[in-house]
Amino acid sequence: MKKLLSILVLSALVFSVSSQIQAQSKRETRLYEKSLTKDNLRFYKKFINKFPESQYFTEIQDRRDSVVFFSLDTNNVLDYYSFMDTYKNSKYSDKADSYISNLSKSDLSRDEVYTIIEKLLADKFNSNIMFTNIKIRNVETIVGIIYNNNNKFHIFKLVNTDSKWIMESYLDEDIYTRKDDLNTIKFEDLDFTNIGYNKTLVFSYVNTVKPLNETKKYDNIEYVTNLYDLNNHSVFSAMFSGKFLSLDNGVSKIEGESVDLIAYKTCPTNQMKYLLSNINANKNLIKISLKDDISDASIHWWYMANESLTPSVKFGVLNDECSIVDKYRSQIKGRVASSLYIANIIDFRGQTMVIAYNKRDKQYLLLWCEPICLNPDTDKYLSNIRFENASNLAFYYYIGHSLIKKHLSISQKRFR
Repeated sequence: MKKLLSILVLSALVFSVSSQIQAQSKRETRLYEKSLTKDNLRFYKKFINKFPESQYFTEIQDRRDSVVFFSLDTNNVLDYYSFMDTYKNSKYSDKADSYISNLSKSDLSRDEVYTIIEKLLADKFNSNIMFTNIKIRNVETIVGIIYNNNNKFHIFKLVNTDSKWIMESYLDEDIYTRKDDLNTIKFEDLDFTNIGYNKTLVFSYVNTVKPLNETKKYDNIEYVTNLYDLNNHSVFSAMFSGKFLSLDNGVSKIEGESVDLIAYKTCPTNQMKYLLSNINANKNLIKISLKDDISDASIHWWYMANESLTPSVKFGVLNDECSIVDKYRSQIKGRVASSLYIANIIDFRGQTMVIAYNKRDKQYLLLWCEPICLNPDTDKYLSNIRFENASNLAFYYYIGHSLIKKHLSISQKRFR
């Protein structure tokens, strides 16, 4: 009897819940149909508030956004800012942003802007300046960068409030670099983007040892892309560091990697996501292969180990998977051999290297490394090598037509 009573109670509950769902479903359907018929903001808002879990929610939300968006004053940028502030993640956000961009174009000429900057910056002003201007929420705004040769730069923001120009901010920033011998040679054009709903300045610069037109292939170089938040005056930076490949129409082609990718993975932000996306989309920034990365590390190690070059030389044992070994294996011409070693000169990755294969240990050794000679008619260059005995190599250098002979003892690790 108790079991029968429990079944009856459960059935009543199921019937009650089912009836409520059916009633709610009917109310939802009626309001949905009425909203479509009326096609006005009041009914769309009512439906969204009453049925946030409805299968029709997204459709009604899009219709609501459509009614609001197409009622905006197309000549009033503040209307579009208000729309983006109120209806976040709307399907019309991109269109609103496009209207904002068009309505944010400044009425000032470049000469007028230059005069304003010169007057407000006064003694801070110098010829190494880049600037751009825009209307932000109907406020004329000038943003620019002044850079010096002391690894610092300055970001300024000027605004026109009540028909009077004032300096809203002036920041002193250190150049972002990971190598002490590099200087900022070139700042690139300024632009604007939106990070979330914050108007943000985008700019980049290149760090090299020499001016770009004097930079040699495989010289160290850094490309730094940056954001400056015009609201809270914060600066965010991301770097692509590597080797200079070429200069095409003033743009550097670089082989390397982003050193900030690991930092982003541990502390992701919208700003770093944007900057790293910029780096990944830049076709002039070429990610280095693992083989070349190992090779560059081997070259770097050799120079560090032999920084104060004395008659004593330290040799590097090369990883079989590095591209230096691939280059050595593929280059037959110029090989010389003894009973213990097979050696050759290779010009690779901006370096002239002497590589030897140790027959006994089956190891590839980086014996010698120097920058490739670019002017063999006037500068010293390594022409060829020859074994004088099992472990002594003769190096034949030329300066013009003059011969200079050097000796490298592999067994004693001495160069004279």
